[in-house]
Amino acid sequence: MEKKKKKISKEFYEKELVKLQIELVKLQEWIKQE
Repeated sequence: MEKKKKKISKEFYEKELVKLQIELVKLQEWIKQE
């Protein structure tokens, strides 16, 4: 990854991180139910 080409804003990064965390929780809950 090159930092020069693309700079991801902190806001965008944090939003994506939250999305991933939510998906992870959903996955964990789904695994528990199986």
